[in-house]
Formats: sequence, C-alpha cells, structure tokens
Amino acid sequence: MAFRLEVKNICPPPNPYTWEIYVDDELHWFASSTTFFSSPAEAEAVGRAALERLRSSKADFYGI
Repeated sequence: MAFRLEVKNICPPPNPYTWEIYVDDELHWFASSTTFFSSPAEAEAVGRAALERLRSSKADFYGI
C-alpha cells in the first residue's frame, strides 16, 4: 500500500492551501485537512506529519 501527499490551492487568500493523502493510484483522497493554510510549505509540513501518523498506525495494525 503506497501513500502520496498532494498540496492544493483550492480557495482564495489568505489561507488557500490544503493537503490530501491518496492511497496507490486512487482518484479520491483517503484523508484530507480540515484546516486551510497560508502557504504550501505549511500545508506540506502538516500533511507530512499526518502521513507519518497514518503510516505508523498502518504499520502497528499490520505488525510491520
């Protein structure tokens, strides 16, 4: 199972950025932010932290 993080600009300033996590090549996101961010770097940092938590919980679940 492979995850990918995407940062998107989806609304007008001052906080236009959000992140979404996808599984493999699925078209619909698996997880997404409920908060909007002022910069793509900020959205990416929070998204990467969420992705790490997701990977950790999957590893714990599967005993990896």
